[in-house]
Amino acid sequence: MLRELGFASRYTLPVIATLGVVAALLIARWHRRRPLDWRGLARQVEARHPELEGRLLTAVQLSASPLAEPHFLERRLVDEVLDHSYRHAWPRVIPFTRVLTAHCAQLLALLLVGLLFYRLQPAASQPHVAQTRLPAGVTVSPGNTEIERGESLVVMARFGGPVVPANVDLVLLDPDGSTRRVPLVKSLADPMFGGSVPGVAHPFRYHLEFGDERTGDYQVTVFEHPRLERADADLTYPAYTGLAPKRLEDSRRITAVEGTRLDLALQLNKPVTAARLIATDAEASVVLLDADTNRPVATLAGFPLATTRTYRLELLDTEQRTNKVPATFVFLALTNRLPELKIVSPRGDTRPSPLEEMVFEGSVWDDFGVEAYGVAYTLVGEETRFLELGRNVPARQPGPFRHLLHLEDLQVAPDQLLAWFLWADDLGPDGTPSPHHRRPLLRRDPPLRRDLP
Repeated sequence: MLRELGFASRYTLPVIATLGVVAALLIARWHRRRPLDWRGLARQVEARHPELEGRLLTAVQLSASPLAEPHFLERRLVDEVLDHSYRHAWPRVIPFTRVLTAHCAQLLALLLVGLLFYRLQPAASQPHVAQTRLPAGVTVSPGNTEIERGESLVVMARFGGPVVPANVDLVLLDPDGSTRRVPLVKSLADPMFGGSVPGVAHPFRYHLEFGDERTGDYQVTVFEHPRLERADADLTYPAYTGLAPKRLEDSRRITAVEGTRLDLALQLNKPVTAARLIATDAEASVVLLDADTNRPVATLAGFPLATTRTYRLELLDTEQRTNKVPATFVFLALTNRLPELKIVSPRGDTRPSPLEEMVFEGSVWDDFGVEAYGVAYTLVGEETRFLELGRNVPARQPGPFRHLLHLEDLQVAPDQLLAWFLWADDLGPDGTPSPHHRRPLLRRDPPLRRDLP
């Protein structure tokens, strides 16, 4: 109980000694300033008990007389006074507050003496006190050491004296107070004993015992390298894709369309001071993560997926230890695919007459939809003309089209070349269509057929 209240610190003994000296000095000074007045006390008792008729004062005066041997009357007087004190409570003359103060002082002195004896008891009787004595000629390896969690501890003992013990035990003291014994094995004719503790999972103390002797206690502490336990990813797709946010649990391979925002949450085995992703390509770009020094967590918020890259995770803990096996992350950024067009008509190059009609028929498809699509044609010497055949094709759904082009309305001449192609306005990574997204999908250059006479 005293240990729990903090009295077992190394400053307890000096504090107790100081308090005792101060109390003794205060009491001595108080008695020196106020000497005991026996006659005054006798007067207080006589005033409380007038039936004494001055006998107590006379007895006090007789006790101070220099006579060596009291005569009969003096003894008779003292006996009467003592008999009266037995039959009446003389201590009630003293105020109760003074009596209570004296009792408290006595109790405090008793507690201080008991605490002093507790602190001065032999060190061997106190639990969890390591002995530092090492028998002569004995060498213990590794002594106080630090070991990685899960590794095995090898303990060796060499005896350099003339007498080698027959048996040596390795005694393990676990934090919960339990004890384990591991017999050490002698190495042939050498005065050396050895043994191991496999799979160390928590810190402990150990010592060696042989015969009636033992070594001091040694401390084994356990450490861990930082390590990735789990990685969860949240994907926020660009608005033009129309896709809802997606969560990938415990995944280190992230695949999404370019422009997607990535939120990464890493669960570690211990808190770290720094965490970063280092690209494995020639550029070796670095992406810093937010590390929580109080929790085993590191996060990456709003990282844009622009290119496909492979990263390795590097962690650093408070003891400047790094992760032994860096985890690998693969970010695959998919480009926005070109729209796909299926042509039913016309088939290949044709040679129509200036009075005929050309039929453009087919369908268009895209992974995230098409804003607009159509056909474009160009006559030699003239600018290209664009005809819009449809708009707002849904993602991953075909958009059929059919258009009839009247060559007569174009006023083409025989043997005049007409070039045509299909086009589509696709969405870029920023989610908005622009002129440079108008891509020729199919192109044909059919010459017109000359009319026969």
